[in-house]
Amino acid sequence: MRPKLSELCKIKPHELRLLSHEEASLKIINLLKESRAELALELKAYLERMCKDYDYLSSLNWKLQYIDRTIESREQDYEEMMS
Repeated sequence: MRPKLSELCKIKPHELRLLSHEEASLKIINLLKESRAELALELKAYLERMCKDYDYLSSLNWKLQYIDRTIESREQDYEEMMS
């Protein structure tokens, strides 16, 4: 199941309604980067504890990959919008 954007970067949709499209896009990109950093630290800590729970590890890894793809896509959209 694909995670919702609000789950990945802890954003509330009503916060974006007051922003322009460009500002909202940039805010989402920055929040996704913050979320990715937090997940990467969580994954590192998890691996350091040598936890054997494959499902949890797989879920964290999948979320990191999804966030990376989403950041890349949103940055491309933002660059196209600004050019």
